[in-house]
Amino acid sequence: MSLRNQLKDHYQPRSFFDPTKNYSRIPQRLVEKYKDKTILDVGAGNRHLGENVITLDRFSQADISADALSLPIKPSSVEVVVSIAVLEHLKEPTQAINEMNRVLKKDGEVYLEIPFLQPFHASPNDFYRATLPGLKHWCRNFKELESGACVGPGSAVAWIEIEYLRLWFRHIPILGITAELLFRLWALPLKFLDYFLIKRKDAHITASAVYFHGKKV
Repeated sequence: MSLRNQLKDHYQPRSFFDPTKNYSRIPQRLVEKYKDKTILDVGAGNRHLGENVITLDRFSQADISADALSLPIKPSSVEVVVSIAVLEHLKEPTQAINEMNRVLKKDGEVYLEIPFLQPFHASPNDFYRATLPGLKHWCRNFKELESGACVGPGSAVAWIEIEYLRLWFRHIPILGITAELLFRLWALPLKFLDYFLIKRKDAHITASAVYFHGKKV
């Protein structure tokens, strides 16, 4: 096993060495608010937000194995739909959003996240990025409750610079791993400094990811 593969686990999302940090707590608030209702997590992967959450994914083990572009759910049957970092991996993201609208009950809530300034990351495909106004346009059939940056500018800078470093050292394993590890340690404070930037009105201009929280009307 290569040195890079041995260190791979340390670079997984939400690990200490992950250069990004998500500051949104809206999904957790929705799970608590609708603890006796049905919540659908589209593209959940291995994530499980709560006991009342039905997970749906095409590629990972989930409660429902299905495509986000064609949800096998009855119309107007779900109180909440959550989809985190999924839309960028779909060829037709607006079709998926329309499907979420279809399965939501009237006044049901939707929460969506999508990258803005993030490097390419195939899982297994990667097609889109969206500005906050772009995401709000996709969600124009919902009544907006709140929106903004959920992964801040510091995270954007850290991740992009790490990928830039990899371009130089990708084919020099030992030197590359050493340089990347040192840079990750140096860049680590950036994601925590986002705490002071994330709620600024203009944080979305250089955010790593943005979100939309709305209601079906």
